This record gives sequence, C-alpha cells and structure tokens, in this order.
Amino acid sequence: MLRRIIFLMLAGSLLAACTGQRLESSDRPWAYADLRALDPSDDPNPSSDITAVYAREIGSDLQIRIDLLDIPPTPDYTLDLLLDTRPGGSTVCPLQCTTTLQWDFDIHIPAEDPPSIFKPNLKPNPKLTPRVMRDPALDTLTLSLPRNSLPAHFCFQVFALSNNTWPDDQSAVVCSDDPPPQTRAPLFLAFYDTFEAQTPAQALRAWDGAHTGPLGARHGLGILVEAAARYQIPIALLDLKTPARLSALDTVGGTGGLHDLLAADLLLTPDVVYAHPADVSLAFSRQSALDFGFPTSLFLYGALAPQSGYRFQFASLPQTDHLVRAAGITYIPLPPSSPETLPTPDGPTLALRRQILQAALSQDPTQVVLLGGDLAQSVWGSPDYIEPMLAYLAARPWVWLLNRDDLQTFPARQASQAELLTIHSRSAAQLTDAQQKVLSKLRNSPANAATSSAWSMFFALTAPTSDPALADLGSQYLGQVNLLLAASQWAAKPGPIATCEADLDGDGRSECILASDRIYAIFDLQGAHLDFLFARDQSGIHQMIGPSSQLALGLSDQSQWNPKLGVASDPGVTPGAFTDRDDPWGAYTGKFKDKRLILTAQNGTRVKSFELTGTGLRTTYQSKSAVTTQIPLIVEPQTRFRPGWAGSYRSQAIAGGFSWGPQNSLKLAVLAEAPVSIRSFNESLTWLTQPEDPDFAYPAGHYLPFPLAMVQISGPDKFTIQLDVIQK
Repeated sequence: MLRRIIFLMLAGSLLAACTGQRLESSDRPWAYADLRALDPSDDPNPSSDITAVYAREIGSDLQIRIDLLDIPPTPDYTLDLLLDTRPGGSTVCPLQCTTTLQWDFDIHIPAEDPPSIFKPNLKPNPKLTPRVMRDPALDTLTLSLPRNSLPAHFCFQVFALSNNTWPDDQSAVVCSDDPPPQTRAPLFLAFYDTFEAQTPAQALRAWDGAHTGPLGARHGLGILVEAAARYQIPIALLDLKTPARLSALDTVGGTGGLHDLLAADLLLTPDVVYAHPADVSLAFSRQSALDFGFPTSLFLYGALAPQSGYRFQFASLPQTDHLVRAAGITYIPLPPSSPETLPTPDGPTLALRRQILQAALSQDPTQVVLLGGDLAQSVWGSPDYIEPMLAYLAARPWVWLLNRDDLQTFPARQASQAELLTIHSRSAAQLTDAQQKVLSKLRNSPANAATSSAWSMFFALTAPTSDPALADLGSQYLGQVNLLLAASQWAAKPGPIATCEADLDGDGRSECILASDRIYAIFDLQGAHLDFLFARDQSGIHQMIGPSSQLALGLSDQSQWNPKLGVASDPGVTPGAFTDRDDPWGAYTGKFKDKRLILTAQNGTRVKSFELTGTGLRTTYQSKSAVTTQIPLIVEPQTRFRPGWAGSYRSQAIAGGFSWGPQNSLKLAVLAEAPVSIRSFNESLTWLTQPEDPDFAYPAGHYLPFPLAMVQISGPDKFTIQLDVIQK
C-alpha cells in the first residue's frame, strides 16, 4: 500500500503545479512547543534524512517545518506531506496510520520547483496555495498554508525521497495538536585558554585579532561573546577570572559585554585556581573578579587539585558525555578535542549533528554533549565558523543549551574507578625546591604592595604551562621575586642601607642596596642596572621602577632564548633602569663614597654614580663615548587590577623631562641633562576597542607589557639623570 501511495505521489507531481513563492521569515523563532517529532538519523543520504518536524499557527498562517540532516546548496531531495484532515478523527492517530494514513491530500515539494497539492484522485487542489522557504544554511524547509484551509485538528506524515520511488526516510505520523516529545539534547559550551595577553597588541589580537588563530584570519574572544549574545546561547569561560586576564580584558572594553551575558544568565565564569599554591591564587582570582564586577561562583576551574568548598568543579576526564559525582562534588568534563566537534563554515559536522540528535533520543538522563575547548587554538573564535554553528544550534529548540543554573541540577553518574583515578591525579607537577624556598618567604612576608607584586610575579613564573621552554625560561627569573620581598621587608622596618654584599636573588653574585627611610633601591653589578626603585610614605610602599620580566616573559623570538644566561636568558627583557644599549650586561664593581654608590665598568669605559635625595635618586654618567640608556617605569603596578585602570596613567611634560604614573597616586618624574623620550603601554588605548587593523601602524608602546612605560635617554659622555617621586 505504501509503495502505491508513493507511486501516486510521484505520478501526481507530473501534473500542473500551484504557484510557489518564498516565505518571509517570521519574527517569532520556532519554540520547543512547536516540535511534533524527532526522527533518528538512519538514512545514509544526509539530504533526505529527516531529523525533526514542527507545526504551529502564526498570524493567519499554518506552518509546518521539516529539518533534514544536511541540505546541500543544490538540493537533491523531494518531500511529500500526507495530510489527514477528516472531521471527527481521533486526537491521536491510530497505530495503522504509521503505514496506512487515510490521506486527504498530498503536498508534494520538489527539490527546487514550487510545491503542488493533490487530492487522492490525483487532481490538483487549486484552493490551496502553499508557500515554501528553503534554508540550506540551517538545513530547514518551512511550508506555509492559509490557516483557514485546514481544520483545527489534522495529522500528517513526511516522506523524503531522492531518485528512488521508495522513500529514503519517513517521519512518524503526528497531529497538529500533539505535545512535543519529552526529550531534548542537553548541550554545554565551555572554553579555556580564553584570553592570554601580556601586551596591548596581544590583548587586541586575543579579543578581535586580524591575522591570528589557527587559520591566520579574524579570530578572538570578542567574536565568540558577540555571537553568544546575538543567538542567546550560554557559554562558559573557564579560565577568565584571573587578575592578569581581567586587567587586560578591561583595556579592550570587553568587560561590558560579558556583564551583559551574566545579567542574561548566558555566562558562567568559575572561580579559578591558576597557580601554586592553590589557596593563594584562588584568593587573588576571587578578589580580582569582584573588583571587575564578576561575582564569585559555585563552580571551580583549575589545573590543580580539587578545592574544598566547591560542589561543582571542572576536570579533564576520560569520558566526556556525562557529569560524574564523587565525595559530594559534581565534576564537569572538559570538552573533547576532536575535529568532529569543531564548527565548520556549514555549521556542525555531520558526525556532531548525529551525536546531538542521538543525545536527544537517548534514554540516559545523564548524557550530555560538551563542546568548546581551547579557544585560542580552535576555530571557535573565527566568525566564519562560529556564526553558522551557533545559528544552527539556536534554530533547534530541541537542543537544551545548558546555563549555570541548569548545570547545578543536571543529573550525574557516580564516578567510575578510572574517573576517580583521573580526579585524584589532577595535581600539577609539584613546585621545585627553588620555588618552594621562594614560596616560604612569600608566606612569611609583610602584607603590603611589594609582597602583592611578588605574589603576582611568582604566579606568572610558576603557573602550569604546556610549553617546557617557557617554563624553563621562567625559572631563570625566579630569584627576582626575592628582590621584591626584600623591599617588602624594608618597608616594614625602613631605615638607611648601603651595601654591596647582599645576594638577594640567590644567583651567587652580590647586589647593591642603597636606601633611606623613604627610598629603597637595588642594583645589579652585571650591567650596573637599577633593578628596583621603591618609595615609602604614610600610606605604605610604592614601586616606581622594575625589570620588564616582572610583567612579561617570552615576548622575544624563542630561538634567541638561552636559559644558561640567568636573567639575561630572554633578550626581550629590559632588566632595569640604566640599561645601556651598547653594553647591557657588562661587569661592574661597586663601592660607596660620601654616601654615593659608585659602579665602575671593569673595562674602565664607564662609571655610574648614584646618590639618594630627599625625593628620589640622582644618577651621574661618565663614559668614554655617548650613551643611550633605558629606564623601565613600573609605577604602582597594582593599579592595573582596578576597572578603567589603563586610562588613568598619564605622562606630563615638566621642565627638563616629564612625570609618569596613575591619577590620584604617586608619580615618578624623570629629568635629564640629555634628550628624553617615553613610550607607554597605553599609547594605543584608543584603538583597542576596535577590531585589529593589519594595515594600521600602531605606536611602539602597543607592544610593551602592561603597565610598562619605557624611557630612553641619549646623553653625551657625561650627564645627570634625576628621578623624583612626586606626591599625589
């Protein structure tokens, strides 16, 4: 009987057709209540594989929508709808309707031609004028009929055919007033490596870059955020809430859009453990999140061991299709890294479409589809990929897009033995002996700004990384954390110091310290640098100068890294003030004379003398040739962990030089008997809220670490530089 019906439908398609036209999209999206049936993916031909059928009334129209697994740009399918409109019929079609539907007319929809309507006698029905909208991008076909052309209750069945007279696929028989099926596909989108940025250039590239990402094209977190807002799809940004990431995010104007997602329940931002020791890094991340307007969370993310107090934690688990519980904690797997789960320019892969549909039809209530993963290394940040992907998901109301509230009540399995072993082995590699020694000093240091900066530097140098070369590079600069801690100890008990016998960083070479009760300076005899300069007032200790390694490492060409050179391992680092371009690492000897520290090059070509003043430090150069030297200004670095921080830094011209620092805080004036120039990290601030322009010549400060300003002084064979701390 069914073969005969199909034959009649195909024969009827040869008769005269009604005029067809494209249906304008409705303003109201399709809802879950409109769904009438889901159909398993059981046809080898994707273009004739029915996945879902819908029916709804909207305005004066009746609409029936059919989803296919994949509609090619040139359709190769034929659809037939058999409709049973007999009055007095049951509200539920009888069982035999699945094969012997007593149809009253057939709507025949060829691949590209207008649709036709036929009655059982194969005569066209001129009273009905169906309209069809085909959407290959979303793989949907929507049929529209005048609402008054059908009774309030009717039943229908959809058949899909290719070149054969027998249907490739068919839906179940459904009725216009059937309830939606009691099943959906739970799906959760989560991302890590979301926003790594040490400089304005990196921040702009990570947010809305021009030639970046895995395809070397437009890519960034901002593109994902905009798409999630446009399609109202919840996302989780797992590692976003760290002080450095939030600080950099603020410079590109990214926090506003994320706050909007939070308010709409479309964003999950777990608390983050991002370095050892977990308790301290967690405290820093929680406080920084609050400072930037992100609430603390019930969820936790981190590469380290699970933390108490969190009932929901993300973990790398062997199985990624369900949540698991162990010891009262629900563990959410990280999304799998698989080409089949990545977006394509045509939306989800066929494998992923089938996986999502299978999850919707599954009888396992714990089954979930997890998507996302490493944002920086995937096409999830590429507009040509994420737009069709999110559009596809948003267009299917039977896909249950989980948000943070849904995750809290979503069922979980009891963890298996393999999953328990994975959870218990989550601790990252333990700290080395050298790191443990520094950590012990950190835990026992006074609570002040210098100690906070020391913690930040320690975390940056020891945080887990998949790049062993970068980890090795960071270990060479670990001793500089001790220099910050030495300043912290001085601030707790300020007083005069004049010595060149202190090996503060543990490298086997002595540093020189020149201090009063208001100024504290540390010098390195290798290069005669002023490594750090601090000032103290009634409010506490304030940093003025530091090495660029305090803020960032690895910005230079990796082929030029040489971990055997200690703090000279990264040629992109400016090690401190008075780093001379012609001889940045020359050996010097130090002595004190008349309260002055005199550093003399062992080759006799240069002498630098330093003398504390009531407000700062005076430096005198005597050289056998002209000198170009640099001074890295790191003024009040803790300022960058406040909203709107980047715009608060100002450079102001004064007689003989300029001053630099954030508003409503101490500043440092640089005065010299030689030409002085400055470039700063916030020179490109105006352009950071726009997409990266590969043809634009960004200023030099665009490539400096946050919140660095670099001073360059080109002097004759003898000149003086004055550094003065300016009060608020």
